[in-house]
Amino acid sequence: YRNINNVALPTGNHDVDRFMSLPGATPEGAMMHIAFVLSTRGIPQLYYGQEIGMTGGHDPDNGKDLHGFIEQENTPLPISQERIRQFTSQWIKLRRSIKALREGRTIDLHYDDDSYVFGRVFEQASALRNRSNSYAVVAFNTSDKVKVVTLLNHAIGDSTYLATVLSDHNRHKSYPGHPDAKVTLNEKHELVLRLPARSIAIYSADLVITTQN
Repeated sequence: YRNINNVALPTGNHDVDRFMSLPGATPEGAMMHIAFVLSTRGIPQLYYGQEIGMTGGHDPDNGKDLHGFIEQENTPLPISQERIRQFTSQWIKLRRSIKALREGRTIDLHYDDDSYVFGRVFEQASALRNRSNSYAVVAFNTSDKVKVVTLLNHAIGDSTYLATVLSDHNRHKSYPGHPDAKVTLNEKHELVLRLPARSIAIYSADLVITTQN
């Protein structure tokens, strides 16, 4: 593909069971799934009802009416579904506000069986003297324990070091437990990222880079 960011990323449809009807599914898992789709490359495509954690097995069970649109229904969402709805809304706003999440290239920083850390980098053409670049780092911990990830403080993109993006004031408070995510520098000048159990951390920075004529 000429631009991988223009490829749709479907997360479900009427041919498969809904996420919340899969064995072992939890609201936390559903939110992590949504966050990944909204932060990775491609055009996110959410199947209706996914934003509130609807259940549904094989067709036609996965094509039920959306809550709130059933005739004469005027009841609030259950607490767990309202939590997913608010979370989805928050991440959609994050994607709209962070250019790197929409148009940036992906850089894998760390991955193992239960964690994944990746960067999204959007950099303007170098011919411009003052470039407005957008950077984001997203970290997932799917395990039930605190995860400690060590990253080399190398450049992410052309000239911006990872420590610049992973500073505390660039952290978004977007997930329960996320405020506990911490980044420190060890004696080897490596970045140590501490991720709470079943959490997501996202950092972003918009920087103006001045280059020589």
